[in-house]
Amino acid sequence: MKKLVKIGMAVFFSAILCTASAYSLGMNLMVYNTYELYMDDTLTSEVPAGARLEIISAGANGIIDEMNLADFTPGGDDEIVTDIDGTIVGITSMGAGYVPPISGFIEKTMVAFDNTKYSNIYIRFFSAVDPLAEFNATNTIEWGESAVFSVPVPDSFSQGSIDFAPDEPLFINQLYAVPEPLSAVLMLVGLGALRFIRKK
Repeated sequence: MKKLVKIGMAVFFSAILCTASAYSLGMNLMVYNTYELYMDDTLTSEVPAGARLEIISAGANGIIDEMNLADFTPGGDDEIVTDIDGTIVGITSMGAGYVPPISGFIEKTMVAFDNTKYSNIYIRFFSAVDPLAEFNATNTIEWGESAVFSVPVPDSFSQGSIDFAPDEPLFINQLYAVPEPLSAVLMLVGLGALRFIRKK
């Protein structure tokens, strides 16, 4: 009987150690989407393969903060996720995980994802491969975001997954544009003329 108790205790403590080890070594977190990601709400054109996609922590408040429009990085306490060594693993592209890459979908496994640091994450996806370069060329940037999802508890193999579009498609619905210099001048002239007319 004592021998059985000792064996049972050994198994119990081994399970605890394995669980602790799983958390201390991070987890392999796979992210994917069941429904497509689209360029707009017409749902006719998928986000092209190669377009930038970021996996972002929603921070301590668990909400999506506004993106920094100076450099298009996560704002507030949000940050692109890292592994347990602090290496960024949350930057990828549409079509990742497929050979050849395909539009509208992503399937990426983040090895050694730091599940002790992050509890809520979401994705932000852009219409361009390099959003900053696109903005510098066109003065326009477009993006979309998923809802915030809880990071799952890893299984006994230190694995987990999140489906960022489990029920319906997602689409790009946010736009930031800076007027061309000529457009800005015309706008000022128009406002000036309007004020002059009102004074008369």
